Amino acid sequence: MKLELVDGIHLLTLDEASQVINDSTLAGWDDALSTVEASQGPTALVVTGEGKTFNQGLDLPFIGGLGEAFPDFIRNVHQLFGRLLRVDVPTIAAMNGHTIAGGAMVALCMDLRVMRSDRGWFRLPEVELQMPFTTVMDGLVSARIPQPAQHRMMVLGERVGGEGALAAGAVDAVAEGEDGPREAAMAKAGEEGLVWNDETLKTYLTSPKAMVKGTKMAFSGLKDEGDLANMIAYLSTFSTATESAAEPAAEEAAAPEEAAAADVPEAPEAAAEAAAVAEPA
Repeated sequence: MKLELVDGIHLLTLDEASQVINDSTLAGWDDALSTVEASQGPTALVVTGEGKTFNQGLDLPFIGGLGEAFPDFIRNVHQLFGRLLRVDVPTIAAMNGHTIAGGAMVALCMDLRVMRSDRGWFRLPEVELQMPFTTVMDGLVSARIPQPAQHRMMVLGERVGGEGALAAGAVDAVAEGEDGPREAAMAKAGEEGLVWNDETLKTYLTSPKAMVKGTKMAFSGLKDEGDLANMIAYLSTFSTATESAAEPAAEEAAAPEEAAAADVPEAPEAAAEAAAVAEPA
């Protein structure tokens, strides 16, 4: 998986190897979330995948060999869900393709979900895999997906495409094409995270009450262009998130931030066989 900062927004891209959940990818998620949590200034987190898949959930061949370590692994999965739910920045899942089982739950942990409309399934196939939902998983799905779609997905294993997921209330928006979900999510993340740059700072400093509705602050704003440029240049010294254009603009105008571990099922005896259950391309 690759975490990069794009226009002040953290973009986490899951490559094929990280589109499942195992010990290695849990460590990758932990590192990525720690980086996001340590960032300074307003930001947001967008998570997407490469190719035809967003995330396929638990790595079935991996868990088939865990034996007595299976319950500890599931607790670690619960901890990932908890971190995603609690991370103190807006989070958006840009679901570029198949979003299955635990991968669907990862998406459900995020504040908003944008799914590709023309490719990919959203599905909870645990009933087919004979893998019971834990209390944490049941609570997460129940909180995010309304009835009767919740029943059809959890009990019947119903799969839906992007438009179906939107109609079911499992996602918040759809976008067409391979890049559509990521582009829509990045645009929304900019709104939700309110990335501060010269333009947004100037708008805010000129009239705080116009930008932040309902604020009771007495400061009415800066009207002089020189004062605005100097203030933006000063603020830019505290963060690399502001655009580098702040300093030349100032020179030109200078003259005037855990899900609790719950019941964990025993390791499914058929886990190895379940790995043979494949989603359609």
